[in-house]
Amino acid sequence: MNDNDLRQQAIREFSHTGLIPKERILFSKQLQKYNTSGLKANASLILIDESHYAGSIDSQIDKFLN
Repeated sequence: MNDNDLRQQAIREFSHTGLIPKERILFSKQLQKYNTSGLKANASLILIDESHYAGSIDSQIDKFLN
């Protein structure tokens, strides 16, 4: 599945509970927007569901966390 399909699945699973609003569920494309815009995210919880995906220096997740 591509990121769009996975994100839609996560939105279906989490946002209907009221725990995580859909605009706060971020995948690569959304992280890229934060990383290139200079905006700061106000995150209180970050879940990374594929640790190898975040393991590279200069990956989108690495940039977002820094």
